Amino acid sequence: MDVPIGTLQLFCDGTWLYMAQKQSSNYGLFYWTDNEWKLYRSDNTTGDSVNQCYDKGKLDTAGAPKELTNQLQLCDAQQTQTPKVRDRPITAEEEFPPEDYWYGECDGRYVLIAESVIIPPATDPISEPYRVHKKYPGSKIIRGSACSSLRSRTESGSVYAIIYEAGHSVDKVCELKAKYGGNARSLNNDADFSDPC
Repeated sequence: MDVPIGTLQLFCDGTWLYMAQKQSSNYGLFYWTDNEWKLYRSDNTTGDSVNQCYDKGKLDTAGAPKELTNQLQLCDAQQTQTPKVRDRPITAEEEFPPEDYWYGECDGRYVLIAESVIIPPATDPISEPYRVHKKYPGSKIIRGSACSSLRSRTESGSVYAIIYEAGHSVDKVCELKAKYGGNARSLNNDADFSDPC
């Protein structure tokens, strides 16, 4: 692509673009969607581009290539997970935070796949999963390549699933299936696609 005057293109693969403004400490990460580049927001709270950092888990889920993430300032995961001393009980909102993406393990736990989203090549890997996810309150987004028991690709593109978590309980996941429909699945790396219900 043509680089705007006064900027340096640090990475570009047609879907992701990382740029810097010459003679400054301003950097920007963008992704291609709807025939234009849109800003990919950083995960820090300082608001300045000098100290901006990105959550590696979110980047991996969004399909950012390793060549790009190796150039980015990644947020310190340990810092965000440091336990705090509390003087009051944990609220329900804190115990069950409204996370959009699933960051668990492929350890046999069960999920209900409420709906699958197919992302064609060279299109926005973020907007469409978020749009569908909003139709299912309490759900999370998981990339199909996260576990081998999920479908990662079709002929049309990569697959994301909108899921409800059920822990290691078959009864719970079957209860969710009876309520919402969809497909029950064990998250594992044994390529087991069976529905326990």
